[in-house]
Amino acid sequence: MIEDVFRVTFKDYFWTPYPFIFLLMTAIFKGCIASRILKKVTFDSRIVGVIIISSIIGYFIEYFISVALNGGHIMLVWIPWVKIIGTQDLFNYLVSFPLILLATLIIEGSINLLLLKRRSTWKQIVKITTLVNIAAVIILIILFNGIIFNFIKGEPVGTIIDYLPPIKQ
Repeated sequence: MIEDVFRVTFKDYFWTPYPFIFLLMTAIFKGCIASRILKKVTFDSRIVGVIIISSIIGYFIEYFISVALNGGHIMLVWIPWVKIIGTQDLFNYLVSFPLILLATLIIEGSINLLLLKRRSTWKQIVKITTLVNIAAVIILIILFNGIIFNFIKGEPVGTIIDYLPPIKQ
């Protein structure tokens, strides 16, 4: 029996300030990386603004996809709100993150292409979108699983048997 183990699920935190703070911080970070690569400056307001817009739109689109697929329990947004617990969660985590990253790249890449096409080539925009999102995912996985989940307690984890009524003898 698993004791005192908790799963932090996205549905409990989506409308709290936490994801929006991390979204903004991460989008600014991604925008600075994109600015550095595209314009050789640390902060280009147009590029950072586009990255913030595409991150916010991607976040909400992925949230609604997540809700449609699984009720929002397993995150389909690049913020990794599902804590790794045991082998089953590790498997889900490792399988879903490449798919989540691909969805993010398609959504954010499309928006970035639309908004930055006059300033950069499509190859540059695809490259930047890919690089900044890979960097963001790595940092967020480390940040959430290494630090934040030590302060946030989620819902209890167990088996289906734990939730069934006891059999009367």
